[in-house]
Amino acid sequence: FGVRCNSVAFGMVDTRMTRSADADDSAADDDAPPQGLPPDVAAMWSSPKMLKMAVPLQRKGTPDEAAGAVLMLASPYASYITGATLECTGGMGI
Repeated sequence: FGVRCNSVAFGMVDTRMTRSADADDSAADDDAPPQGLPPDVAAMWSSPKMLKMAVPLQRKGTPDEAAGAVLMLASPYASYITGATLECTGGMGI
């Protein structure tokens, strides 16, 4: 049928959802529910020591890096890839 179906498994990417829920930029407007991690969990993921232990690249990913994984799978370079999950995790699962 020529249909490709792939997915991207993201690790810890630095976005509003992975920052503290009580950060100033956590909600788009006053009526929106807060977005983000509980403050203690966000503090843990902001710790260089924690990132060094959990992520081989020792940092959070950027939104541009996450978008790059999706772009690659949507590009002609992935025309023969189907049924795959691309891990964009900085090595967090290895």
